[in-house]
Amino acid sequence: MDKISSEFLGGSAEILIPHYETFLAEREIKDRAKRGYLHFHPSSFGGCPRYTSFQYHSEANDKFKNNSPVDMRFRRICDAGHAFHDRMQRDLSIMGILRGLWRCKSCGEILGKENPIGIFLPDTCPCIEKKKKDKRRGIKLFEYVELFLESDPKYNFKGNCDGILEFEPGEPSTRYVIDFKTINEGGFSYLRKPDQKYITQIRIYMWLTGIRQGIIYYEDKNKHALREFKIIHDESIIDDIKLMASKLKTICEAGKIPKIPQDYHKSKKPCTLFQDKKCEYYKFCY
Repeated sequence: MDKISSEFLGGSAEILIPHYETFLAEREIKDRAKRGYLHFHPSSFGGCPRYTSFQYHSEANDKFKNNSPVDMRFRRICDAGHAFHDRMQRDLSIMGILRGLWRCKSCGEILGKENPIGIFLPDTCPCIEKKKKDKRRGIKLFEYVELFLESDPKYNFKGNCDGILEFEPGEPSTRYVIDFKTINEGGFSYLRKPDQKYITQIRIYMWLTGIRQGIIYYEDKNKHALREFKIIHDESIIDDIKLMASKLKTICEAGKIPKIPQDYHKSKKPCTLFQDKKCEYYKFCY
């Protein structure tokens, strides 16, 4: 068997990989161009304030634009995380506990926009009722669309929420904002509480939706073990976030950059990341 197999074994090759990585690089450049940073993203706000301000200034100053080469491995890590989001959103919608918006695959209409926290998965779309031969219903007919959330302009937040759960329909006390995270096996083994920036992120979503509890939901990428953390609304923390956001907006609009936080160091996170990879704005900070 080994002798027969060896006749067909051409050894290590690079046939598909170069084409695929070129595709990823081109897509990443397009994504960077359309993301937009004149508003604050909840997903990054709990991190370095200088990073957020450099992103803001990158909209008007090419010096601050992210022109670093695309890290293909990191891009694939992100894509795997997005696939995890898609899987969870699909399964939770089938379970009947996920609220949000729903795009009809047939006509493109988005259902649920009339409700600020969206609706459960619809059974059908009006366009299908006119097509007697089309038997699609529910998840076969719709794709999930994350809720777009926006704060008062003085706080400058805009972002998409992974999802809103409601375990008992019509009962607000059973509602949770949920945010999905993937983590490698090593990180999962030491996971005792979420990263502080993730807690800040979900608190912003809770504030913008008016929902007073949240879940940060982790999956181990290697062994697919699960762990979740419940986050409770705290008005004093939201007041701190609002104050920080309004101050940072004023600093950014004045064309300035906030000071380096006291506990930051150029050889540690978040300035230096995994495998000595440095923050894209490292050279401007130090």
